[in-house]
Amino acid sequence: MQEQSKCAFPDGIKSDFDFGLLSLKGPDAKRFLQSQCTSDVNALASKQGQPSSLLDRKALIIAYFHLYCLSQEHYLLAAPKIQIDALKSHLDRFIFADKVEIVEEDFAACTLLSGETAALKVRSLVKSLGTNNKQELSLQDLIETNAGYILRLPMQSTDCFLFFSKEGGQSPALALPELDAAEIAARRVESGYALLAVDYKDTLLVELSLASPAVSYTKGCFQGQEVLARVKAQGSPTRQLMGLVLDRAIDLAPMSEIRLAPGQDSANKDSANREIAGTIASQAYSPRLQKHLALAFLKRDLRVPGRKLEISTESGPVTGEVTTLPFIENKSDADLAKVLFDQALDLFTRQNDTEQAIERLEEALYLNPAYEDAFEALGVILSKHENAEGYIDKAISVMEKLVALNPDSIMAHANLSVFYLEKGDKEKAEEEKAISMSIRMREAAKLAMQEKKEKEDKEALIKESQERIKMFLQVLEIDAEDLFANQGLGNCYNILGEYDKAEEYLQKAIAIKPNHTQCYEDLAAALAGQGKIKEAVSAYQKGIEVAAQKGDMQPLKRMKEKLSALEAKSPV
Repeated sequence: MQEQSKCAFPDGIKSDFDFGLLSLKGPDAKRFLQSQCTSDVNALASKQGQPSSLLDRKALIIAYFHLYCLSQEHYLLAAPKIQIDALKSHLDRFIFADKVEIVEEDFAACTLLSGETAALKVRSLVKSLGTNNKQELSLQDLIETNAGYILRLPMQSTDCFLFFSKEGGQSPALALPELDAAEIAARRVESGYALLAVDYKDTLLVELSLASPAVSYTKGCFQGQEVLARVKAQGSPTRQLMGLVLDRAIDLAPMSEIRLAPGQDSANKDSANREIAGTIASQAYSPRLQKHLALAFLKRDLRVPGRKLEISTESGPVTGEVTTLPFIENKSDADLAKVLFDQALDLFTRQNDTEQAIERLEEALYLNPAYEDAFEALGVILSKHENAEGYIDKAISVMEKLVALNPDSIMAHANLSVFYLEKGDKEKAEEEKAISMSIRMREAAKLAMQEKKEKEDKEALIKESQERIKMFLQVLEIDAEDLFANQGLGNCYNILGEYDKAEEYLQKAIAIKPNHTQCYEDLAAALAGQGKIKEAVSAYQKGIEVAAQKGDMQPLKRMKEKLSALEAKSPV
């Protein structure tokens, strides 16, 4: 898999994913952006970034971009070049007495780094390009090198970075072939990243699957907030961005209507009796999945994961299977760090390759600076280096970093005791040993207290559930069709482990309100508790369908995870 590409377009925009960069600075920069953006700018610390957007009065998207904080008076806004002019023009119109300056940054090139090892490529770049700030050696949303900026793009995954190289500055040494426009498009579509003016226009932010991290409903006023909040309160939007896995490429331009083959019931049909399902967005062939993929804005009743749609085109029907986004769930930094950790242990224990093991652990700590096991392993391996005299101080330094991260790390102090003893410093060795033993005794007492509290909490929860059951039963004596009483009884009986009773009341709650997402999740738990795995799977599947139609994306994702875990544990 190619992992980086140089995508410089000096003659203008050659790709719809070619990025530009705005610099916004001044004493009022933070306050100004907070009043204009949908995201909570006040929450950004130095070197942090967040997705954000600008809306009009109707809450329609003017621009979708990525915001980064250099300082409280200097921010960077990265967006596809096709949006840069509109973004700058809109912001300029709202500057009155504000002490703010907005300029488009001039860079020699924009380099895209993508793939599972992109973060490690960033690490290498930072080392080779140099920085005046030691903190830049850690992985951040924004890294300022001597040659430019490296920005991390939150594309529902963490595998994409942009390197803006300064005019006359050093360019990164690219060992891999360039990605062409088709390959860049594939990465974007795989991530579920729809582009304004390419894939959609006159669209509400809540209709995008990437909308939720870009909006804060508690930050204060911004243009379009009231409309956006009202749509959110009302529930599911009439259309929403989903994915389609196609059996072949589809000859429809982005923003064209998707018309289905005749035969499906719908009130929204054209003269040829074909249902209008929504609009198509970008499509691409994915080398990683070896499938044709497309983004599409689908109507409420059609956005059910796994549903097959037969799409009418001039060249004949195309079958598309509906799926949630992103198409590929990329590993988190922590997951990748665990892979590197396991590789390091194998290199050290099986292959006796100390140097490579050390490199892997350093890379793991770059991805996850709070990875205590990696610190411990790195310290131990350094202490066992064949040049022990030269490496024991390095091992001590690593353990001291672990102590700074977690002062109560028993293993850190125990290892320091051993390392100091190897150096011949018996006084410090005894001191660290005493600290380790003290923490061990304190942790044992804490564990005993925790177990006691957990027992008390469980007993309290059981008692509370028993009391709530009495209350809910009283409600049902008055109104046997009360939704929340039936659901509440189901939940309480699940807590008590009386899964057969829980099933009875949850089935009734669903009969009362068939589109109540939470009831399906609770019912699946009750069925699984009885060992009815096949029925539990069906309950999760129905709940996922209901959640997709309503646009309840968080419950949908949660149920998909629980379904996968259940199927892995107890294959149907």
